Amino acid sequence: MRRLSAGISLLELLVALIMSAIVIVGVTGAYTEAIAFDRQNNQLHETADAHMQLEQQIRSLLRGAYISSTATDGTTYFLGDESGSNQDVTAADTLIFTTLSVGLNGSELTDTNDDSEALNQTYGTQGGVTEVALSMTAVGDGGQTKQGLFIREQRPADGDPTQGGFETLLSGDVKSIMFEFYDGANWDPTWSTSGVTAQSTTNMNIDTSGVDGRRIPAAVRVTYTLNGEPDGTNHVFIVQLPLSDVTAENPVVVTGTTTTP
Repeated sequence: MRRLSAGISLLELLVALIMSAIVIVGVTGAYTEAIAFDRQNNQLHETADAHMQLEQQIRSLLRGAYISSTATDGTTYFLGDESGSNQDVTAADTLIFTTLSVGLNGSELTDTNDDSEALNQTYGTQGGVTEVALSMTAVGDGGQTKQGLFIREQRPADGDPTQGGFETLLSGDVKSIMFEFYDGANWDPTWSTSGVTAQSTTNMNIDTSGVDGRRIPAAVRVTYTLNGEPDGTNHVFIVQLPLSDVTAENPVVVTGTTTTP
């Protein structure tokens, strides 16, 4: 067999080249798969972080849930009911409540284009009791073309739980959400405090009959699903409400349309 000047046959050189090509292809494939895995892993972490932040935000708002003990105070309330937009809902998919957990609005802190009066008109007066609405149904026109979980904040609460304030899309990943309320003995599918009368029912089906009196539940169980996940995949967490006086020893007992401790 004819040999090259360096003493290597042509066949040996071809075999070496083929083996080198195989090694290069294998290394390239492994590197590509590693990059794809790392990218997918980062996306999973980012998604998990986003969902954790969503739950933490809801937890924080609910932990500050507050209503005054004054029966005639219509500016503080806790209302959980169905919006009427989803026929499959078996519990409240809309939650409107007043809370002490909302601090200074980050948008106001960073918005330097307007004076304080104009900022208050946009975002509401900072501090004090804030009305918060969590719903899959947008109230404002700007949210009618979007889908997901909306949050609306009204500062200060004005006694109308169905509108007003500043509304944004809290998460476009949420496909459905459901709220249940612990009354000291059972998980109720709805909740309604007294002292408030809805001035408008546009896009909402809010029960203001006040069957639960001037009390807020001991805890709220939140169940939500996400877009892109298999059907039946539920995310569930429970938030205890520190300002509630409802306990197993002091439950909410509904008699007719009133409640007794």
